[in-house]
Amino acid sequence: MIDIIDVNQWMPLFCLRLQNLFPGRLRFIGLQGSYARQEATETSDLDVVVILEQLAPTDLLQYDALLSELPHREKICGFISGWPELRRWTASDLFHFYYDTIPFYGNLDELLNQIDVDAIQQTILNGACQLYHGCIHNFLHKKSFDLLQNLYKSATFVIRAIHYLEFGEFVRKKADLLAVVREPEHKILEMGQKLADRPASPTLFQSASTELFLWTQQRINRF
Repeated sequence: MIDIIDVNQWMPLFCLRLQNLFPGRLRFIGLQGSYARQEATETSDLDVVVILEQLAPTDLLQYDALLSELPHREKICGFISGWPELRRWTASDLFHFYYDTIPFYGNLDELLNQIDVDAIQQTILNGACQLYHGCIHNFLHKKSFDLLQNLYKSATFVIRAIHYLEFGEFVRKKADLLAVVREPEHKILEMGQKLADRPASPTLFQSASTELFLWTQQRINRF
């Protein structure tokens, strides 16, 4: 079993290697996912973000070779992009990308110009629609408890956006989010925790699927 990685040691090494590999071309290095939220477990991946001023196919080959030389290569995943491509992403996709990324080199503050109220509302609507479809498909066809757990994990991202829209506060950690959100979001977070803590059963599967269906239906109609 692999221990939880000390990102305070690993990320500076990663940043130094990248600066040597792409001198004068690095715009941003960051960390996302469970390590960024301080919720990592032994099975968590290192979700790193690398943004270059311009990205070419040869850069991908060089980056791949660098990753292969780093400790914990089997855990490294994430995103690499050129800056021109990133800044042209849809604003609704940029909301979570910006707020769920911890900077270690440079910043992404220029993206904030694109993340307005309409973008956040679209983030919520897109997420709710995907969850609505996924919930119904799973209930009728897949009937997977694991997939239902993942749908509830994804619901957390939508709830973060709803809380930000209402209060202007982005809450990364799930435990902190549970402490501040109101109903009906609080009930969804509690059900997600219940799915993680309790063994699978047909009764729990049906009740959790029903809760998620009703919540996404409500949020789609609101936003």
